[in-house]
Amino acid sequence: MGPSATCVGTGRLQAAVEVVRLRHRVMRADIVALLRALAQTEIRLLFFKGFALSEVHFDEPGARPYADVDALVSERDVIAVLSVARRNVSVKRHGKVLGRSTSLGQAA
Repeated sequence: MGPSATCVGTGRLQAAVEVVRLRHRVMRADIVALLRALAQTEIRLLFFKGFALSEVHFDEPGARPYADVDALVSERDVIAVLSVARRNVSVKRHGKVLGRSTSLGQAA
């Protein structure tokens, strides 16, 4: 592989990194909106895996790629969280709720 191929590969990698960073900023903004809306309630979420690791354990938030945002919530609060999320999250997303796949658009 010649120098020009290396430059093209590096450019693609840099572009991919920028996409991951931008995606993280969008996801983070949605999470902040959700948490602000939930601040008026007694509902608590525990974020873990990808998003949480990206925020806490990496020098640059968004440096760790992830496909979704994982959160634990009490079973009694699932419907309320989904309702608040539908009103406060800018893009419809899917997640795991109590081990079942649940859309933010409808409860399991």
